[in-house]
Order: sequence, then structure tokens, then C-alpha cells
Amino acid sequence: MPGPLDALTTAWDAMPFDEALALLPQGSRVDGTADLFEFDALFGDDPERVFVHRGNLAVSGTIAIGNGHDEGYGEDGLVYLIDGDLSVDGPLHFYNDGYYVALLVTGSVTTENLFCSSECWLLVAGSLTVSDLLVTDLYECGSLRVQGSTTTRAWLNTHGDVDIRLRGDCDHGGHVAADPAAVLLPEFLDERSGVAMNNLVAAAYADRSMTREPMR
Repeated sequence: MPGPLDALTTAWDAMPFDEALALLPQGSRVDGTADLFEFDALFGDDPERVFVHRGNLAVSGTIAIGNGHDEGYGEDGLVYLIDGDLSVDGPLHFYNDGYYVALLVTGSVTTENLFCSSECWLLVAGSLTVSDLLVTDLYECGSLRVQGSTTTRAWLNTHGDVDIRLRGDCDHGGHVAADPAAVLLPEFLDERSGVAMNNLVAAAYADRSMTREPMR
């Protein structure tokens, strides 16, 4: 089982909301910050505090963020900000369900696989690099926003009407919103939804192959 975000390091400082947002690059905090972040829609109001990690954060292994249906995903209603880069030597699974944990990264995010599930809420002010597979399986308040470039071997998007904002260049090897059967091995296909998410995430945790070689 992967460790929750708040267990990765003890170096989290509780900071007032406005002070924490001021750490984001200028282009990420234009006038109308409430429209950009919409924390009042998530929590009913802006959070009183944000948990801030100063400097880059490198993790070996898997990370689970949010309040998913499995144990180990942390508490509800928390906002984290990494003032630097986040690098994960393994898969990153971000899953919110009904309650919200939000993550803001002032720098860039690098990971082997990234699963943005359900109502994940992730803002990357720098670039996003996913060496293998990016899966966006979002609905309702789910959001992925990247201010810089996005690079991934393949991107599977299971829904077309959710809040995904990739503002910079996007290199996804031509496999964006593709037929999952053209990208995934047969064991990870589901007749109803197209992607067997639970099986896919479990395979990533186990460092098993998920994609076709080559992709069709």
C-alpha cells in the first residue's frame, strides 16, 4: 500500500491561505484567483491554512493522495503546496471521493505513471513529465491544471467534459484520448468504461507492464 502525502516528510508548515498562494508563480495567480482555484466550491469557503513544503520533494516508490476508497489516502479537506519540484520514482495516484484534498506545486512534477481519479484536484505551475502513462479519470469537481509543458508516453482521458487545462506544449506520442485498446494490454480493458482502473493502478503499484509494445 502506498504512503499518504503527509507521511512523505515531516517538513510541512501550516501557513495562512493568502500567504501560501503568494508562493505560486505570478502567471498562476492572476486577478480572479477564486475563479482559478475555486476553493470555495470545494470546501464551502477558502481554507484557513495550507500545509507548505519548502523546497523540492523527491520520493522513491508510490504515492497516494486524497481520500480514496482505500486506507492510506490521508484526511479530508486539506490543501498542500510544494514550493519546488515533486519527483516520484514510481506511480502517483490522486483520488478524491466526495471530500477534497488539493495539491499545488509551484515547480514541476515528474513521475513514472500518474492517475488522476474521480475528483482529484492538482495544479502544476511548472511542467508535468510522465515517463509512461497518464490517465485522467475525472468527474464533477475533478481538475488537472498544468501551466507549463506536458510530456507523457500515452495519455488516456476517460471523460471529455471535465476540467483539464494543459496550457503549455503537450507531447503525448499521439495517444491522447485514444481508444484504450490501442494503448493498454487486454487485462486492463473494461467493456463498460473502457479502462479497468483498479487493475491498472494495482499493476502500476506492482511495477508491471500496462501498455502495448508498440502501441497501435
